[in-house]
Amino acid sequence: MKSTETTYFVRPEGETEEEPFSWDAIEKMCRTGQFTSETRIFFPDKNAWVRAGDTDLKSILKDRVGRAPVKKEDPEDPEREALAEEYREALRYVNEQPEAFEAHVEAGRVAADMSDRDAARKHFQNALELKPFNSRVAQEVQSRFSKSECRQFRFLRRDPPAWDEPYDIISFPMAQGISYIAVPAAALFVLFLVPFGPYLAWPLAFLWCLQTARQTAAGSQRSPLWSAALANPAREIILPVLAGSAVLAECILVAYGVGRLTMVLSQGEGSAFRYVAGSPVVSVTLTVIALAYLPAVFVRITHSAGIIVDLLNPWVIVKAMLRMEQEYATAALMVLVLAFLFGGLSFLVGGIPVVGDAVLAAAAAFAIPMTGFILGRVAGRMEHVL
Repeated sequence: MKSTETTYFVRPEGETEEEPFSWDAIEKMCRTGQFTSETRIFFPDKNAWVRAGDTDLKSILKDRVGRAPVKKEDPEDPEREALAEEYREALRYVNEQPEAFEAHVEAGRVAADMSDRDAARKHFQNALELKPFNSRVAQEVQSRFSKSECRQFRFLRRDPPAWDEPYDIISFPMAQGISYIAVPAAALFVLFLVPFGPYLAWPLAFLWCLQTARQTAAGSQRSPLWSAALANPAREIILPVLAGSAVLAECILVAYGVGRLTMVLSQGEGSAFRYVAGSPVVSVTLTVIALAYLPAVFVRITHSAGIIVDLLNPWVIVKAMLRMEQEYATAALMVLVLAFLFGGLSFLVGGIPVVGDAVLAAAAAFAIPMTGFILGRVAGRMEHVL
């Protein structure tokens, strides 16, 4: 019947005007005797007024049945009544101007002073939705809530850009110890050696990078464990794989179209894919465009992989790139450098049997979490514009 997220209108006994309250505030007013069993509460889900004595508030009110209602002009706690009145004024301001940042901040402050933590959390979060990472709200929240509670707020604080902490980029893969790199490197090495193994290595690398990005976007300084993905396979594995597969299919289709178009213009013949691979200009151009474009797709998947249509819409992705501005350009450039370094290493040692595969597997085990760290920082810092 009740909801901590709903604002209820209340008509105290003996009064004709109703006022908005959260459910927690109603309970507290009942405990202090300011509301009686004859107080009327409007429940939106029932679209009806109900006596407080006929709800689950009865256990709070039963010891006051038969006693005279507490009058506002003679409250048991004048200071608390003053706060309640201040909160009612703040709620009126919020209801009249829901987009007013100051209204939500003031309502959160008063609710916190009344020890109504749920209402305060809601108001401060609404303020952060209007002005993400606002220092004033952050100070209010951090002074009134524990560290674990602060982590539940969205847009409360953001880590510095990844390039401001170059040492963290390099050391991040080792945050969980050397085994965190050694085990995946060994797995990749085996996959590189077995038939069709590389085809399995790519989705595993993608999921590992995505898990890293999601944990980094949430403010964590440590690499993720696979147990988190296995705890929610639909969100962490199935949807991302479907989204990634759809984007990959789109990229293949674009590469084919570009190859076919350039073949027609140059009067070439044969396979469009072979033509692209055999043309340094076309292949390098497509690679650079992909490395500039795909990180933005990855950042969106970090927050939500469910809306695949948006991920396949170039205009949606380009708008996201423009909103992230220089921060995205810098992160994409860093990913581009990592990709070319890995590509250069592959060119140097890729032809060496076994040893080359081992070197590439070890390099990939470092590069994947580094890439996830860089893009995760962008995803965390730019969530409010995506």
